[in-house]
Amino acid sequence: MEYHFEYLDQLPQILAKQEKLESLINNQIDKRWFNTKDIAIYLGYSKESINKKVQSGDFELGVHYYKKTGKLLFDKNEVDNWVMGIDSSKTSTTDIVNNIFDDVIKETVAINN
Repeated sequence: MEYHFEYLDQLPQILAKQEKLESLINNQIDKRWFNTKDIAIYLGYSKESINKKVQSGDFELGVHYYKKTGKLLFDKNEVDNWVMGIDSSKTSTTDIVNNIFDDVIKETVAINN
């Protein structure tokens, strides 16, 4: 195996870029409000698909998204609930956690049998 030690001086620059990328990724994930482009990336859809879901009523105005100054702002928490099939207006946080635990237990029992 051949080692190229001439690139060792570039390690601090590479580390700085990696830290910047990690910071950008963490900031993107921690945001609660997304525009159409951001929610498309977050969900893995195209912007056109997001717009179709808005027009078809899959995303509800005032629940999943809000229209401010002509732009759509999506609530990440409500979109997450939509993806998981949870109606947050009818389900408490305790019920959600209990349902998740029930599903995990069922899966574990199924795997072990």
